[in-house]
Amino acid sequence: MDNSHVTIDDLAVMIKDGFDGVTKDIDELKKGQERIELRLDNVAYRFELCGS
Repeated sequence: MDNSHVTIDDLAVMIKDGFDGVTKDIDELKKGQERIELRLDNVAYRFELCGS
């Protein structure tokens, strides 16, 4: 794309696409964090069983 012919609408689409990508990345990080928390909860539960 030639920079001299970029319109405001083109820029708006570029920015929207960028934010959509960030939103997707954040959602994936949240899912990964939830999986880690579940695994840690499971480990803590097993330690409680062994410690009794």
